Amino acid sequence: RWCCALVCFVCYLCFFFFFLMIRRPPRSTLFPYTTLFRSGAAGSRFHRPPSGLGLSDVVKPHIKSLRMLVDEFDIFHAAADVDSRLLRDRQPNEAYVTSNPRGQYAVYFPQGGAVRLDLTDVHGALRMRWLDISASRWTPWRPCQAGRSVALKPPGQGHWVALLEPAP
Repeated sequence: RWCCALVCFVCYLCFFFFFLMIRRPPRSTLFPYTTLFRSGAAGSRFHRPPSGLGLSDVVKPHIKSLRMLVDEFDIFHAAADVDSRLLRDRQPNEAYVTSNPRGQYAVYFPQGGAVRLDLTDVHGALRMRWLDISASRWTPWRPCQAGRSVALKPPGQGHWVALLEPAP
């Protein structure tokens, strides 16, 4: 029993820390994604229909996608770019970025759009892939060049995360 409680607590901390690092835009822009994950387990446990989505078929892939992202991205050492200094050509609430000392960048797009990520201070080869949050599916890795501004545009509609990291 205590093992299950420990796992639940660790999952809650992952949800809590990752989304506290991203400045919260208006609720209508990111619902249901940040509403569910910024509040941790409470998002699915206590906000049951009709006042919320509960643990519905819409929510399940979002939770799975967050776990997939946490498996790849070191959230415990990440820092949000609260002032969006790394994002260029960004419209309000269009995209949010966080990075960590391992050289990883996670860029969240709540409703599509296109931005440029400033990687002029980054050296070496990078690789990038997209996470389709609604489908809980990663795209294949593709090379990405550091030392310049990189154009990012989700490959589809809805919620997407771009993950960039140093190439192996």
